[in-house]
Amino acid sequence: MSDPSTTRRLTAGEDVICAVVLLLLDTILAFVALLTGLAHSDVNVYEPTPHASTTPIYASVAVFAGAVLVSAFGLRKLGLRVSVWTQLLAGACLLLFSAIGVWGP
Repeated sequence: MSDPSTTRRLTAGEDVICAVVLLLLDTILAFVALLTGLAHSDVNVYEPTPHASTTPIYASVAVFAGAVLVSAFGLRKLGLRVSVWTQLLAGACLLLFSAIGVWGP
């Protein structure tokens, strides 16, 4: 069995670098999720469509937000505090975006 005392822990600087890299990946993948939702919806970008359903857009972003929130649990087990909090913040913001889009004006 592995002894936890011999396991290398990341320093605070490495934790911050990990958090920044994860935020960049979150941004790119959130954009991909948004485009995937746009591809599955009947929204026409160039003409107004009053009865177009935007539910697939917000659903794909909400699913991605759930994946971001789940990844925070794995980071917590690794002891990366800054990365955990940035992932929780990113996931909460994405869920808020989806909730405002679905139930907003």
